[in-house]
Amino acid sequence: MMTIQPEMSMIFPVLRKEWSRRASAPPLTGTVSAYAPRNLLTVDDSRVSTARSGSQSRGLCAAPSTDYHGGSRLVCVVRSAQIEKSVQPTVVRPMQPTDRSEVAELIRASTNAWYRSRGDGPIFAEGPEITTVFFDLYAALDPGYGVVAEDHISGRIAGSCFYHPRATHVSLGIMNVHPDYFGRGVARSLLQHIVDFADAEEKPLRLVSSAMNLDSFSLYSRAGFVPRAVYQDMIVCVPESGIDSAPASGIPLRDGRPGDAHAMALLEMDLAGIMRERDFAHILENHAGFWHVTVCPNGNGRLDGFMASSAHPGCNMIGPGVARNEAVAAALILAELDRHRGRSPVMLVPVGCRGLVERLYRWGARNCELHFAQARGHWHEPEGIVMPTFLPESA
Repeated sequence: MMTIQPEMSMIFPVLRKEWSRRASAPPLTGTVSAYAPRNLLTVDDSRVSTARSGSQSRGLCAAPSTDYHGGSRLVCVVRSAQIEKSVQPTVVRPMQPTDRSEVAELIRASTNAWYRSRGDGPIFAEGPEITTVFFDLYAALDPGYGVVAEDHISGRIAGSCFYHPRATHVSLGIMNVHPDYFGRGVARSLLQHIVDFADAEEKPLRLVSSAMNLDSFSLYSRAGFVPRAVYQDMIVCVPESGIDSAPASGIPLRDGRPGDAHAMALLEMDLAGIMRERDFAHILENHAGFWHVTVCPNGNGRLDGFMASSAHPGCNMIGPGVARNEAVAAALILAELDRHRGRSPVMLVPVGCRGLVERLYRWGARNCELHFAQARGHWHEPEGIVMPTFLPESA
């Protein structure tokens, strides 16, 4: 039901006449500007729809409109329940240490809402303390490179994103928008902030995003990102007795140590064209206590592969890791899986590595999602096996 505001009373007879004259006109769509007064709706025909600010109006509710200019451009001041949901302007600002708890809750609520929309259960069933790991890791790696979109009226955080500059690129980390702000341009404003930063640095921007989330795919595609690699998310329920598979013979493995960070970075540079030694130093130092790394030395002071894994309940994953071939990758994965007995880690496996995928199936792996590695700007076609992760993100 639509009500006319007091300021419309003087022109209501005109509206009634216009209503009658154009009652048979087909409904068209209109747009509400995020920067216009809340209830000012501009359309190109005589019927006005209820719509959220900045979005196309659908399912039009017939309403009068007044032609102020003698043409087809029509303006009407209206009030409706849906227009009441118009965009509340947000301001993008740097993330602060005091935002930790609210950002953690935002990540939990946003992620769980998306999985529930697919008919799945919440991926973060515990409280928001489980998702503080994202804030803590990125704050330790790159303090000052997190941003939030804050509702400038309520002060509430509507969205958040982490990013981290590296020598060869900028990585976009986990981005979330609170369900109460879905569809209001919050993610777009956060992304634009980071795109502007990467452009100023003259570096490509990289990310890993769900291939099953068309909203996020459209967001990144419109911003110029191109999917470059496809990964199947494979989850393995590791028995308490470990995976029933003998370690590969002839492939030397050992635990990683802090001095391996440079060799790990050089190997990833050779195979994937990116350099992020600081990430590997952080993982190897393991101050947080949930990381482990296995490396495959080649006897020449270099590495043929490495694989990290996280045992944190908020991000139980195998990766990041790279290897020169599938045999080395499989040996490294098996070694890391053995450290997760009784847990169910997830890993991102390149869909084209058929031998590796089949081996994981034999180990009891099942698929749970698909992800794209995307890049905006230069992309180095990977060689060997490259397995990214969500923490820290590298694509």
